[in-house]
Amino acid sequence: MPSYWIVTVNEANFRHIIEHGVYGCGGRMCNRMINKVRPGDVLIVYVNKNGCSKYCGVFAAALEAVSDWFNTEKPQFPDEVAGGVLKYVKLIRVRIMAMGSVKPKDIANELEIFRGRKKPWVTLYYYAMKPIPQKDAQTIINKLKSQG
Repeated sequence: MPSYWIVTVNEANFRHIIEHGVYGCGGRMCNRMINKVRPGDVLIVYVNKNGCSKYCGVFAAALEAVSDWFNTEKPQFPDEVAGGVLKYVKLIRVRIMAMGSVKPKDIANELEIFRGRKKPWVTLYYYAMKPIPQKDAQTIINKLKSQG
């Protein structure tokens, strides 16, 4: 049974993930992530509002992890290349399951993770590295698929 995880990225990195089929982690959350996310798990991608044009503050994709984590030694994501600094030291290959543009506030009443919360975006960060319920994940995936 897969686990479902919300990950947050900027739009430029989201486009890179989609084009190259690889998701990367770095920083303080990375060790936890590589110990929890396994092949077969699903990443629900939330694109934040920083520097966005098309995907702004939305769930934009569901990605299945299809490999184990592996190391990288060179910058490849847009924010890494721009700064000349390696940020995402661990990568995992992903396959697109669904893509679209779903605003969390539009489906908040359908998701258990948002019940009783006044600010849905805060929940997205609360659930960083905590699995979300399968029912919530399926609701998001189905909404994404209905747009594709």
